[in-house]
Amino acid sequence: MRQSPPGRSAHNRLKNLVPPLRDWRFWLIQALIIVCVAVHTTSDKYDFLHPLGIPDFVPVSLFLIPVILASLLFGLPGAISTMTWVIVLMLPDLIAIDPPLNLWADGTQLALIFTTSVFVGYWVQKERQARSQAEQAREAHRAAEARYRSLFESNHAPILVVDNQGNIHDANPAARQIFTIDDQAGIVTLTDCMGIEDARNILQRAASDVARVVSAGERVFRPTCTDIESTDGHVQQIVLEDVTEEVSRSKQMQTYAAFVLRGQEDERRRIAQELHDEPVQAVIHLCRQLDLILTADGLPDEVVARLYQTRTYAEDIVADLRELARGLRPPALDDLGLATAVRRMVVDFENRSGCVTRFRVAGHERRLRPEIELGLFRVLQEGLHNVERHAAARHVFLSILYSGGQVSAGLYDDGIGMALGISSRDTGGGLGLLGMRERTTALGGTVIIRSQPGQGTFMRVTVPTPIY
Repeated sequence: MRQSPPGRSAHNRLKNLVPPLRDWRFWLIQALIIVCVAVHTTSDKYDFLHPLGIPDFVPVSLFLIPVILASLLFGLPGAISTMTWVIVLMLPDLIAIDPPLNLWADGTQLALIFTTSVFVGYWVQKERQARSQAEQAREAHRAAEARYRSLFESNHAPILVVDNQGNIHDANPAARQIFTIDDQAGIVTLTDCMGIEDARNILQRAASDVARVVSAGERVFRPTCTDIESTDGHVQQIVLEDVTEEVSRSKQMQTYAAFVLRGQEDERRRIAQELHDEPVQAVIHLCRQLDLILTADGLPDEVVARLYQTRTYAEDIVADLRELARGLRPPALDDLGLATAVRRMVVDFENRSGCVTRFRVAGHERRLRPEIELGLFRVLQEGLHNVERHAAARHVFLSILYSGGQVSAGLYDDGIGMALGISSRDTGGGLGLLGMRERTTALGGTVIIRSQPGQGTFMRVTVPTPIY
């Protein structure tokens, strides 16, 4: 908190002690003091109170009435200024008229009156300051509430205030229009506006996840919940951000990504089929022609040796083309299923990389929908390619777990790991980590990747799998 300079604080304290010179009541009290001084001086000079049986202390006690009145009306400034006025007016009497005994008695009475007035004035001043601060706090609260109410009412985003049971206590005009809330209809609940599932998600704060949205008719909202204290007790303020366009664009992008992936797979299948039907068959035909030539008599040994070498090259070309076609679209995936295709891929990977590779299938192995088998195969294929290119791993473990309504594919390597924020393995070629996530999302599944530099990489993909 910012503190005031010492000089300004002293100035404020002195300003608080200035008597209320513009208040007519203050001057009326001062006039009353003059009357009391006149009564006291006359009594001391002519001694007219003794014959009436009035004690000597009564004239001085009369000062208590105007002094206390000034303390109650004007606080500490009124008490000090009035008592100062009393002392100034009483000095001639105390010095020139009062005998020593009366001087001591009057001085004691004035001291007691002064102390009492200061005490009363101090507490009156303190009470007024406390009351003023409380009023300022109330004004600030009312101003803040008015600002909040203005923002609440004018906000274009729907805002609901609900209790822990889901009863709606307040709603701004935008929310009333969207959810058709009628104050005359009695208690309206969050379930009435959004349905049971979305209302439960909000009340349990599951909707705080950015990916979780709620629906209201044709619109989609992302809720933000805030706990607040109000006159109704502990409630939640729910601000609903309209993300209908965002969700629509996201669905369009997912649809487009799935369309692109299907197009890629169709192109891969076509290329693999053309490789098998044309180049492979042409090279096989070349091998057969070379065999016919080699069976002919009278060829020089040098020519025969070169022909044999050419035939060996042709066989290698056939093997490479078949391997390329199998990589583009493994026949085992369509014919025998996911697990068999992954086993073949693991064997090829181990032969190429030299990594010790283990593969395990758990659960009841079964055939899945073709797009699910293809998607999981591509994700594991890209994972093995990343391990081969970047991980420098010695051991790799793959697994497929079939369960009632889903299938999980996992991959772990003991390589150098990576910083996921940087995605160092996500190079421009191939699917990369983004491609893995896109494929998994297109299948309605989830992908988890955990990795740290020097601690290897773990990946698990889970996809819902209706029985095929």
